[in-house]
Amino acid sequence: EKTGYEHSNSLLFENAYYILTPTKDNTQEQIDFMFQLVTRISAIPIILNYEEHDDITAAISHVPHIIAASLVNLIKDNDDKEEKMRLLAAGGFKDITRIASSSPAMWESICMTNTKSILKFLHRYIASLETIYKHLTLKEKDYIYHTFELANEYRSSIPNNVGLIDKAHDICLDITDETGAIATVATLLASHNISIKNIGILHNREFAEGVLRIELYNESDVDNALALLAQNNYTVYNHDC
Repeated sequence: EKTGYEHSNSLLFENAYYILTPTKDNTQEQIDFMFQLVTRISAIPIILNYEEHDDITAAISHVPHIIAASLVNLIKDNDDKEEKMRLLAAGGFKDITRIASSSPAMWESICMTNTKSILKFLHRYIASLETIYKHLTLKEKDYIYHTFELANEYRSSIPNNVGLIDKAHDICLDITDETGAIATVATLLASHNISIKNIGILHNREFAEGVLRIELYNESDVDNALALLAQNNYTVYNHDC
């Protein structure tokens, strides 16, 4: 969600899908060249026609960005003078709206370019919200439960290491509330040549308390860190934090 040279790194495309959309005017030689180029930057090339590309990216990337931005603005527009909503907007809210921090200029261009597909899936999303609104108004708890159940099952089936939105290599672990706990973990990883890209405490989680989230640079570092931390009796998680 960050732009500019200062946010670049050599592993930016590692294990990320890179969609190629050849036209009828492209030769097989040109397609093969681009396929190999994408492979050499450690991305995963996939060939789609442009209609598929536009619909897929609208559904899984463009509309979610619009939703994230609208949620943030919903809080901003409905907060009181003391800004208590902003004060308490941590944990889950910050997680689901992270992509709202993206470049406004870039997303204006995307919305103006892929308008047709975005409108199609935005309309379907609005319809789904209206359906939930209706069932919630009628207090139909079975429907509401089923909605969350289906979402839970499908969300859990989505792999963590590839995708268009989240390509981070994260692990989480429980830590004790004591001086030097984070430094101990950082030193342990550094002593085994595992570099930390980002680190932070998560205070608002459903499955654990006092959780440290560490972002690493690649999947190999994740595997090594998980094994190392487990050997040192840390409770570690290799899934969404």
